[in-house]
Order: sequence, then structure tokens, then C-alpha cells
Amino acid sequence: IGSLMLGRGRSPFARVICNPEKPGMLFCAHVDGSLSSWRGWQTGKAAFQYDMVSYNDWSRFNKPSKGKVAVYGLAASPLDPDRVAQLFSDGRVWVWQNRAASANVPAHFALEGALDALHGPLSCQDVSPFCNELSALVALGTHDGVLQVVDVLTSNLRFHTKLYDGPVRGVRWLTQH
Repeated sequence: IGSLMLGRGRSPFARVICNPEKPGMLFCAHVDGSLSSWRGWQTGKAAFQYDMVSYNDWSRFNKPSKGKVAVYGLAASPLDPDRVAQLFSDGRVWVWQNRAASANVPAHFALEGALDALHGPLSCQDVSPFCNELSALVALGTHDGVLQVVDVLTSNLRFHTKLYDGPVRGVRWLTQH
């Protein structure tokens, strides 16, 4: 049981995920496309209090003009607990690195990769647990049955196939190949 104090000027949460590699750390995608990270600490026997570590509202200024865009998903990298992929209904995927505060720079999100021209609308995603400095693969499912694997660091489409007549309900990485 825990609580998050969201400021009055902040957009509501669209997706909230925890990272198993960093207990007490939450990543939150907001309705307006912004992203925040929260660190929790135990305040009682089973209660947690959370404080915002970083907030990124750069994405709210980058909305396309065609209709309303929704945040579809958020996934944390199993190899890098500070890397998250954000999935939007218009087919965009952004990969962010949550950077810790340094001497003169507050904690912030740095954009590491972005894809704009995916087959959409997207229904699900999963970040590969086999990411490294040269490759960050994301598996994407669409509402019309297409499965895609993209490298968001190089913007390359690695795999594309039509699997179903209906939506892909979920994707999961099992092996590296």
C-alpha cells in the first residue's frame, strides 16, 4: 500500500509500472505523454511513501496534429533498470534513459531512441531483455494482427509479419534469436 502526491499542474497517470530490478522505483506515463519516475521508501509495516525523482514534459509539445494520441504502454528494460520504452497509439515508440542527478544537473529523462513510422495502431509491446549499447529491440503487436521487431536505437525494422486477423494481445521475449 502506498501513495503518490501528484501536483495540481500534472497530468493524470495513463500507465504505472514498477521495475523489479529497482524495488521501490516506479515509472509513470501520463495522459499528456509526459513521463515521471518515483522513488519509494517504507514508512510503516506495509506502507510506502513516494517522491518524484524526475519529470519529463518535452513530449507534450511533440503531439501530431491528427486527432488525440493516447499512451498505450510503458515497458522497463530488464537489463537497464533506468531505461523505459513509451508506446503511443499513433505508432510512435520512444526509449528514455532516466539519468540521475549530478553536480549541476537535476535528475531527468534523456531520449535515447525514437521510431515514428510504425505499422499501427499498436496494441502491445515488450522490450528485449537482450539489449546492449548497440541494439535496443522492442517487439510490437498491432490491432490488425501484425508483429514487428524494431531497433529503436538505429530506427531499423528487424522483423515484420502478419500473424492474425484480429489484434495481437501480447508479446513476450523468450530467447535472443
